[in-house]
Amino acid sequence: MWVKDNRNTSTAGYRGLLLQARSVGGDTPVGMWLAPPTHTKRVQCSAANDTITHSEAENLKNEKTVYQWKATGNHMKIRFVYV
Repeated sequence: MWVKDNRNTSTAGYRGLLLQARSVGGDTPVGMWLAPPTHTKRVQCSAANDTITHSEAENLKNEKTVYQWKATGNHMKIRFVYV
């Protein structure tokens, strides 16, 4: 999954985020996030490692920051939620 900032300025990028994968129509996070990129961390909302967020808002992230997510359980339609 890539989160990309499409602004064409020297300030493009983002400092904070919260990522979850959810079943379509569901409110509970599913799957798990793997090794978090620099300046991010995994947290638990419903289960271990089901959410990823920033650990340092001072450090700018960009489209080169890659987040790895692993499905658990049966195949399902999912949606990624980011704030």
